[in-house]
Amino acid sequence: MSNVQLFELMLEVENLSEIDQFIFKRVLEQNQIIFEEYEAYKRSKVSDVVIENKKLYEIFQSNDRNFFTISSKKDFEELIVYDNKQVWAKTFVFSPLNDHSRVFLKKGDVLFCYRQGQFDSLNDALDKRGIYGIGFAASDPLVINQQQNDHNKYGVIVAFPLLLNKRLSLRNIQLHPVTISLTPYNGNRNDALQHIPKEIHYKTILNLLVACNPTLKLNLQSMLGFPVANTKLPVEVWKKENRLLPVISSSKAFNPQLCFNSIVEAGFVIEKKFFIRFLVSLFTKPFVLFTGLSGSGKTKLAIIFAKWICQHNLNQFQILKEALESESIQSNYKICHISEKTIELTNKSGSSGKIIPLPTKAIYEWYEEITSGTLNIEDDPKVIRHQIGKKSLYQKHVFGFYTEFHKISVAMSKVIANEDYSDIKQYEVISVGADWTNREHLLGYSNALDNNDYIKPENGALDLLLRANENPELPFFLILDEMNLSHVERYFADFLSSMESDEVIALHTKETYLNDVPESICLPKNLFIIGTVNIDETTYMFSPKVLDRANVIEFRVTEEEMKDYLDSPKELDMDALSGVGASMGESFVAKAKERGLKDEKLKDDLMPFFVYLEKAGAEFGYRTASEMSRFVKICTDLAEGEMTRDEVIDAAIMQKLLPKLHGSRKKLVSILEELIKLCVNDDGPKYALSHEKLNRMLKRVQENGFTSYAEA
Repeated sequence: MSNVQLFELMLEVENLSEIDQFIFKRVLEQNQIIFEEYEAYKRSKVSDVVIENKKLYEIFQSNDRNFFTISSKKDFEELIVYDNKQVWAKTFVFSPLNDHSRVFLKKGDVLFCYRQGQFDSLNDALDKRGIYGIGFAASDPLVINQQQNDHNKYGVIVAFPLLLNKRLSLRNIQLHPVTISLTPYNGNRNDALQHIPKEIHYKTILNLLVACNPTLKLNLQSMLGFPVANTKLPVEVWKKENRLLPVISSSKAFNPQLCFNSIVEAGFVIEKKFFIRFLVSLFTKPFVLFTGLSGSGKTKLAIIFAKWICQHNLNQFQILKEALESESIQSNYKICHISEKTIELTNKSGSSGKIIPLPTKAIYEWYEEITSGTLNIEDDPKVIRHQIGKKSLYQKHVFGFYTEFHKISVAMSKVIANEDYSDIKQYEVISVGADWTNREHLLGYSNALDNNDYIKPENGALDLLLRANENPELPFFLILDEMNLSHVERYFADFLSSMESDEVIALHTKETYLNDVPESICLPKNLFIIGTVNIDETTYMFSPKVLDRANVIEFRVTEEEMKDYLDSPKELDMDALSGVGASMGESFVAKAKERGLKDEKLKDDLMPFFVYLEKAGAEFGYRTASEMSRFVKICTDLAEGEMTRDEVIDAAIMQKLLPKLHGSRKKLVSILEELIKLCVNDDGPKYALSHEKLNRMLKRVQENGFTSYAEA
């Protein structure tokens, strides 16, 4: 009987006391387990080894603990699928157990489930080898086969309650500065079970695992029945003062109404239907262009929504400021001055009132040493100062004011531990320059002087793509401000092609990572690109290739809206929006990835527009028709009760068909007049947005001899 065949039995197991030596022996002897025989065995109370009834949280309480990797050559899809269902067994049986591990291993030890094996390429091996789950030894090493030598005769029962949402690849482990020297990941990796000897190694691995799996801490809490912060895994590694990583709330269904209310309450002026169009555009195709009047809120809306849906991200200076406001600091010190370079404070218990100057970079050095796991938060500051001081650029300050550095760093770690913050930045706002003539500004380039180096763009665009690929469940936003200051096709061509083909974007020719950059990268489905467009004599028009791939949303400010704003001007509170909808991020991404959504009745509405647009050379293809159908379907569902079907179709026409219209008086006047007729019925405008837009374009072409969607 294989491990996979055990799944059904193991899923029926209520507690570890039911998994005893009898089952263990039968499994490893490849014998079929007869349940009646097992029940009789239990009643006889004859047992040489019976696993004690230990709950998982009791296992956690062991202070004397070892850490291991437990290895498997099996495809992990095989290990989690049983009877065509995604399951994760409560218990696995792993064997054999090598000699040097057996000496150290005991019941209650923590095990990282590690996949090894042979792969076609180095990149494949680095990606697929790695940690896939966390478990606990439910038994001491047991003799599983008397006929074998010591190397093969021992095994262990492993309780494996946690399958990771995102594995930790060998690449992440082997290239980390702390774990690069870790024995199990260097040299011979064929050992079935390997000992991790140093606390710094397993603390680092735990950090990396939680960073990849934001809900891991919550999963542990759910499994144990109480906050993970109260456990000792290991040596109170989850203790809040250690900061290691934040608790991130579990995913909730995306709520458009809640999002709209938050944005309005924060002081942003926006119409409900307009906001719905924006959301639906993102769901339809993760590439949206904002055009219209400068100062009408194009960039603001992009940033606001990204702030709302993304996890609250603080930079070090923000963390520092919050720490200085904490009770532990305020009770001991008076803060005299705060800047991004220096803080000045006095010790309330001192008599001189002497001002203590502390460089912020020196504080960050101390803080990073603690949060990285290199130093224990409970270590004596006098000891820590020597470790930091000898490599610090601020040795004089570190040695002179080590008490202050330590207290502030501890307070900073508590800020992170007690709040729902993340160190994963999910959006970047990048200003496009007039000198963007190639892709280097977004994707970087290989160093011509050093073929083992890759130069990343300083604006963070490539890093954002890499983070998006590493965290497919979270939404990421690339906001390109004034996108048409340069020819879009020159710097954005790789993105445009990948949007449709799903082909990878080649970055360099090496078969390994250069400066943490892979050979190629996918355009992730959880990346949403929002570009803002201003039209004047310094900018360039978009080509049909660009417009074909985007939803174009026009920003306008009406006379009524301006009056309302001037009557009661509001100060926009951006900070109030940070991370409010972070728990809905996963469901937002899931909604955007849904396929097969289309409106079956759109043909009659679209074909008349196709006929006249064709005469202007602005007809649409299959891609546009498909995306409009998707837009109408999603918008109809999302805006139920808010928008009529005509209003939904109107929005689709406005955003997907009209943006490609441009030309001279001779070319467009008659066509615009016919299109205007299509937008009305006996009761007046049927498609009010498109009707008004077309009339503006008609007026402009009659007056100036030329018009385009973006100029009118």
